[in-house]
Amino acid sequence: MVKISTCSGLREPLPGLNFMEGIPVLPGVMGSLPGAGSCLPRGSPLVRDKSPSFFQNLLRNIPGAHDYLASLLPSPKVDIDALLGKYHWAIDTPSVHSRFCATTEFQRTAQAGNSSSFSLQEKFRTQSEEGGEKVAFGYGILHQDRTYVYMQDDPCPYQIVLVGPRYNENGQYEYIVLSNWARFPLIGLVRDIRVFYNKYKDQLETELEKEGFINDYSG
Repeated sequence: MVKISTCSGLREPLPGLNFMEGIPVLPGVMGSLPGAGSCLPRGSPLVRDKSPSFFQNLLRNIPGAHDYLASLLPSPKVDIDALLGKYHWAIDTPSVHSRFCATTEFQRTAQAGNSSSFSLQEKFRTQSEEGGEKVAFGYGILHQDRTYVYMQDDPCPYQIVLVGPRYNENGQYEYIVLSNWARFPLIGLVRDIRVFYNKYKDQLETELEKEGFINDYSG
């Protein structure tokens, strides 16, 4: 099922995905970096009626499982300065998300050696595009070659799996894509929803197909 938000007025979504100006966030804050890649998100077709924590605990009993599963995702080199700033939610897995007109802003918090950390603030509406506005928080870690994003109440950390081109004037990414090792759900954040739709939508669709992110259950 694909739904189009009145937040943006866009009419041509990617297969199984939503293009909108603000879409439901799947929030959550995870407690530790070692959990990356070792759990399944709520709503995953691989989970359904099972608790994600059951699979998470199962995988944690297999030595090296979470490192191996995390390694299955693309891992672009992320420039913290290009990442910072405000984004609109533009790609959604509608079977998972339930928030609308969402934005996310990244801010740097610390840097030590090859690692950096950042905070994020999400603003969104509940129930519909006209619903009441709420705020949620999270954080992220750039560690070696991977970038993890942790959101409130989500059982799994996300990883940045794709980054878009950098805008000439300020060098910031035009878009980024987040997902879990299960490639579900898929979240896309863009600087300007109409610029993205006009200039980068086809390019991103090709990248998502190439990397296996468009599949039978992504929508």
